[in-house]
Amino acid sequence: MVARYEDGLNVTVDPPQRKPDGTYSFTVTYDNGTDEKILPGGESVEDSVSEWAPAHLTVRAGESLDDYSEYNLTWLNLQESAFLLVLPLDAGETRSIPVTVQPSERGIPVTVEVAPPDDGYRSTAHFQFVLD
Repeated sequence: MVARYEDGLNVTVDPPQRKPDGTYSFTVTYDNGTDEKILPGGESVEDSVSEWAPAHLTVRAGESLDDYSEYNLTWLNLQESAFLLVLPLDAGETRSIPVTVQPSERGIPVTVEVAPPDDGYRSTAHFQFVLD
């Protein structure tokens, strides 16, 4: 799944892979095809990622338009992802952000929302899959 922006930024979310311990992992890859440096996660680690609230990268249980989900999802490497996300990404560079989650049960829907920097001209991309 790829979100392509007119200025050359591409964001890819790989399909999740189930691990023997019941966790799932996937990557969110930022390919900066623009002609300038960007901050994919903004300027603050605290505001870069979230399990529910709006952030530059949100990974949450439920479908894209859900205000509430009966399912739970724990982002196990949230801090690692946040630190990688706030590092500057130079023009022409690519960075993959690893995400590992523990769902409350198998078969739940998961939404990944990517709000790229400078959202004045880039829309939030919504990716959705089922952890089965």
